[in-house]
Amino acid sequence: MRESAWWVLVVAALVTTTSCKPRPGERCAPGKRACYDPKTELVCANGAYVPNPCKGPDGCKEKDDDVSCDMRGNDGESCASELAGRSACLDAKTNLTCFELKYHKEPCRGPKGCAPGGKPYETMCDRSLGEAGDSCTTMLRCSSDYSHRLLCENHKYTVLEKCSGPKHCFLKGNEGTACDITGAFSVGDICHEPHWGDGRACTPDGKSTVKCKAGKFVAGQDCPGPQHCHGEGTCDMGIASLGDACTGDAKVCSDDGKTVLECRGNKYAKEKSCPQSCAFKDGKPSCS
Repeated sequence: MRESAWWVLVVAALVTTTSCKPRPGERCAPGKRACYDPKTELVCANGAYVPNPCKGPDGCKEKDDDVSCDMRGNDGESCASELAGRSACLDAKTNLTCFELKYHKEPCRGPKGCAPGGKPYETMCDRSLGEAGDSCTTMLRCSSDYSHRLLCENHKYTVLEKCSGPKHCFLKGNEGTACDITGAFSVGDICHEPHWGDGRACTPDGKSTVKCKAGKFVAGQDCPGPQHCHGEGTCDMGIASLGDACTGDAKVCSDDGKTVLECRGNKYAKEKSCPQSCAFKDGKPSCS
């Protein structure tokens, strides 16, 4: 009889011990966490425990009142909204973070790479640079060679625009970016239409313009005048007004088509009148 009673106490103790362990779906207090098994953490979300994977080599561990979850194998797994921002460095240049209810792996291509932060599950990821195709959580970034600005779409960077000016793509303000678009562009280069509107840019050889249409530069117009295409897309059509500014020994037709103008003292002056009209052909004005 005494032996039977002893076994009853052992079973009761086991049942009590097992029933004390939290399970997914059980009610909980905000902030509570526990290990459900060696590879799963339970996190209190909206008053109930939800599982969170701990697929890294150290898994889920409990020590005293502390719970540690090794997230380093969690890329692509779901995560609770309460864990948003939880991060871990996978290596010196790669960060893993909970963003929009899923763990995402992202490169830290900036010079500071990825380093642990000052708190658990906090990292310092230098996201100042990226590449098309990289996973992302930050909307705009410069490419690693500073030649393009990138846009984060569906958690992947895509090329937003080419930055051909002397500053290329550069950091601006608090982790912001800006794109210098004052340089030359070729047909087919990627562009961001809101930056251009009806504006034009010069081609690398300076002989014509290009314009931004549907995210890419298309051919604009030829610039046969002595200054060709210059500045930020100004096209010299070989036509000017009397008194307009000029350089060198340039010659053009007047805007009324009746006079050949020549550059004197950095201003266009009349060279001769044309019997019928002036036309700019083959790089020079001619009368007819």
